[in-house]
Amino acid sequence: MSNHKLILKKIFNNFPQKSQLKFIFLFISISFSLWIFTKLSDKQTAKISFPVEFINTPDLMIIEEETENNITLTLTSSGFDLMLYSFKNAIQLNLSLATYNSGNGLIDLSKQNFQIQKQLFEGTIINEVYPPVLNFDYSKLSRKKVRVSVNDDLKFMSGYNKFSDWDIEPDSILVSGPISIIDTLKHIPTNVINYDNVNSDINEFVELSKIHPLLEYNRKFVDINLSIKKYTEKNLSSPINIINLPDSLSIRLFPQTLEVSFIIPIESAESVNSNNFYFFCDYLDSDFGNKDILIIKLLEKPEMTTRVKWEPKYVNYLIRK
Repeated sequence: MSNHKLILKKIFNNFPQKSQLKFIFLFISISFSLWIFTKLSDKQTAKISFPVEFINTPDLMIIEEETENNITLTLTSSGFDLMLYSFKNAIQLNLSLATYNSGNGLIDLSKQNFQIQKQLFEGTIINEVYPPVLNFDYSKLSRKKVRVSVNDDLKFMSGYNKFSDWDIEPDSILVSGPISIIDTLKHIPTNVINYDNVNSDINEFVELSKIHPLLEYNRKFVDINLSIKKYTEKNLSSPINIINLPDSLSIRLFPQTLEVSFIIPIESAESVNSNNFYFFCDYLDSDFGNKDILIIKLLEKPEMTTRVKWEPKYVNYLIRK
């Protein structure tokens, strides 16, 4: 045991001191850094993938989003430059030099070698471009005036409801995009409008929904307004009229009046009476008196009324010649 202790003590005494260790680690770090710097300064060859950005797109044309958007360059340059290319911007390709045929385009990248070279660091050599020819799909652009619609999710406070439809300004916009998409458009919705416990008018400047990435709008926002009223239920007694009755006949209806109920803004309730409604039965529906009942129909009502209901729905009748 004593021999072991002597050996360990001897090793410990010969071990470098703390200050010496710092110097050794500093020497190793500097040496490693110089080695890395030397290696990165040397010319090296590597394959690097670059995203593609198309420029000078012809008028009335749009590139389909499924198009391959990367090219691979085999480059010879310093290790530093090759490392920095990992963070480089997209390579721009000039579409004015492409060829087009029935929705398919071709870019001969060998003809754009000089254009690509100008986007690289000085001293970089392009050994190979892959693919040599880049295919892409395109569509002809079309423009169309499309109606705007409001995408709403409204929950009204009890007794309140909308007085009219949404007022939208402008009520339509110009939409540009591929013909295949434009031809199917019926309307452009807004982003969804959510409100709870609505009890007053709504006025908003709202963004239009981007329903497809290839569509462009001539404006992104519209003004929308909705009039909100407090409503009440009202009941009236209204006469039942008969139409298409020959002059040679007279008819008696049973009953001659009906009870009508409806929802109306409180502010207009007093101004509405039975004369504002026109209920009728059509003599022609009686099959010249061979049917026992006639259906009651509504022809006229005040515009601001909703949920109009009436009883009875039909009448008996007696014809006199």
